Amino acid sequence: MTATALNGGVHSVTVTDSKGCTVYEFFSVSVVQQNVFSNTSSTKSTCGGSDGTATVTVTQGTSPYAYSWSNGAATQTITGLGPGIYWVTITDANGCTGTTLAIINDQTSMSASASGTNISCNGLTDGSATVTVFGGNSPFSYQWSN
Repeated sequence: MTATALNGGVHSVTVTDSKGCTVYEFFSVSVVQQNVFSNTSSTKSTCGGSDGTATVTVTQGTSPYAYSWSNGAATQTITGLGPGIYWVTITDANGCTGTTLAIINDQTSMSASASGTNISCNGLTDGSATVTVFGGNSPFSYQWSN
């Protein structure tokens, strides 16, 4: 499955198999430089459960850091998560910010791999993305972030 006419930035895709299990994947169409660099780690949730966790680790910036998650949490680690994509904005002591995400997938044998093709010039929408699904039960449904 391929998405076309993408703009620059981070995009995501949600793949659901015929039994309702879901996998999330994200990809970058262009590189966006941030002032605060970070990465996340996460655990999987049981299929349809809310027992996943996500932790953001800041690797550059000035502490202390403030965290603002897309689910309203304001801590470095969030818990009780169901499958989905959780964005976090980190603000350091100097007011510099960075944004990253954590993906919580179901504990399933299904996985996905997505890749993006960069746009040819800033502001254009000629990027594309392809997702390949491994395992799971076809047919699959796809929900692109655009």
